[in-house]
Amino acid sequence: MDLVSVYPAIKSLWTVWLVLIFALLIARALRPSRKPEFARAAAIPLKDGEGQE
Repeated sequence: MDLVSVYPAIKSLWTVWLVLIFALLIARALRPSRKPEFARAAAIPLKDGEGQE
């Protein structure tokens, strides 16, 4: 078994690994418990800033 014959399997495993990481990040961001944090962040541009002219 040489590297050339194993390469397609390794390549597909990286794809699966990266898709899994992406799905976990999206699931973490869309959790209902994070909604207040995102609401605060969304309101930042609407606040009057200090030191702005």
